[in-house]
Amino acid sequence: MKNDSSKKGIECITRMATGVGRVVVPEVPADTPQPWIEKEWRVAERPAGRFYGGSWAGEVGRLPIEYTFDEFCFMLSGRVALVDQGGGRVEFGAGDAFHVAKGFVGEWLTLEPASKHFVIVE
Repeated sequence: MKNDSSKKGIECITRMATGVGRVVVPEVPADTPQPWIEKEWRVAERPAGRFYGGSWAGEVGRLPIEYTFDEFCFMLSGRVALVDQGGGRVEFGAGDAFHVAKGFVGEWLTLEPASKHFVIVE
């Protein structure tokens, strides 16, 4: 695979870890039912936001969400749940890996303070 820059060696490898990377605090809708606290540390990004990844940490809360992208996650700590509009629910904890497909509509619940590695592909 062709690299986007002149890098060709070990500098092409970036460690993913909570606290490492460009800090991003995603905006949430004003009508979010309760305070929503999250932070991302992005270590890999491509132009136009079509691909990015890094680490994420969030506090207990609930966020209505509509996935306009695919997300691959690996939970490092805590517990989260995804609940669809029909009430279907799945929970994930430390050590779990999962994929959320573009088109999912429902809620992301952070059940206890949590962290994950993630990759998003638009």
